[in-house]
Amino acid sequence: MKRRYKFLGGVLVGLGIVLICGGIYLFNNSLITIYHPKAYESSGNMRLDKKLSSKEAKEDIDQIINTIEDTHPIFLEKVPESYNKAKYELLKKQSEETSVGQLQIELNRYLASIQDGHTHTFWNEGKWLDVNWKYINNKLILLDKDNNITNKEVIMINDKKIDQIIKFIKDIFPSENYMASEKNSFIYSKSSLILENLGIDTSHKVSAIIRDIDKNKEEVMSLGYTNDQEKKFNNYEISSEKIDKNTIYIKLGICEENEQLDKVVKELKKSMKDSVKNVIIDVRDNPGGNSNACSKLLDAINIVPGNFGATIRFSKLAQERFGYAKSHGYVIYDRRNEVVKNEDINLYVLTNENTFSSAQWLATWIQDGKLGIIVGQGSSNMPSSFGDVITFQLNNSKIECQVSYKKWLRPDVSKDSERTLEPDVKVEYNKDSLEKTLELINS
Repeated sequence: MKRRYKFLGGVLVGLGIVLICGGIYLFNNSLITIYHPKAYESSGNMRLDKKLSSKEAKEDIDQIINTIEDTHPIFLEKVPESYNKAKYELLKKQSEETSVGQLQIELNRYLASIQDGHTHTFWNEGKWLDVNWKYINNKLILLDKDNNITNKEVIMINDKKIDQIIKFIKDIFPSENYMASEKNSFIYSKSSLILENLGIDTSHKVSAIIRDIDKNKEEVMSLGYTNDQEKKFNNYEISSEKIDKNTIYIKLGICEENEQLDKVVKELKKSMKDSVKNVIIDVRDNPGGNSNACSKLLDAINIVPGNFGATIRFSKLAQERFGYAKSHGYVIYDRRNEVVKNEDINLYVLTNENTFSSAQWLATWIQDGKLGIIVGQGSSNMPSSFGDVITFQLNNSKIECQVSYKKWLRPDVSKDSERTLEPDVKVEYNKDSLEKTLELINS
């Protein structure tokens, strides 16, 4: 009898040890939620002209540094020297009185050192130059009313050379690759706040010196302002269109699971039964969202992509926002590039510099798994990058910020060093990627 009790006791102890070890493993390697999540709420709007005392500025600087270092996954790795330098420069500003607008500039410069397009302040701007241009091949080129490239290059604004303006922009806005740098350059070269910080008087119209590239002649153009921030690239359309009996075109303007997506998926599945041979998914100007939207489209055409790997960092901010059990540490999920192809269709994905986050995932899945052809321009978002953001607000300036708390690793480990997802078929800015795709299909 005693032996039996000893045996049962041993079994119970063993089970207890297994349960404890299993519990510890799950606690350390799972996204366990035990707290009630707290949604982000703004505590008020910022005013660019508001003056902050040195004490108020110091508090906000300390707040953003502590939040970033406690939350961002880059601090699980070797921190780049550019970050340490930017942090040092920001801390030197703690003893100075400043305006909210100037503090926004300094915080942007600090965050840009991480080179994460998801981690930044919410840039607030009063007015923008009312002009249409594009930064291409290190030149700021005017566009015509139809967004076509002209032969006119902007070389100066008032007394500042464009190169000086672009250098300043590169210092204070994060860019993950050359596409992001070009995008920042043509957007923020219109910013009155940027121009003011470079000593340009924006209280009235500015003068732009324009050079005719073909004739090598210069002219002066007077530029006024608009209150609209950069025009929206996208109307978030999700739709489908049968181009012919063999080809269906899907416009995925945003990665969102909604009624429009469900309708498109239904139409796509019907087209597959009708033996459609060519599927075009257009994610140009798609800012991202929920990657499940992309998965549903691939599932509808009987394609299974690989998996992104992930490092998810726990922090006080992540715990507050999502209710995680842990306020520090991290979990790692492995990537894989095992795929299921559909040999019966030709898949084309259209991208450009504004294809971002989850939309860029779709293109990466396709390219890494050799599941189709990418057509267009490269994305401003790295294929392996930081992402999934948490929004927070600084107490005194009311500047709103967002920070990544995950790092995503593309399915194909051999391509980790690539900073830009270059298309398989590159299309120049002034050409239509859809037209090019239809040419490829017809040929």
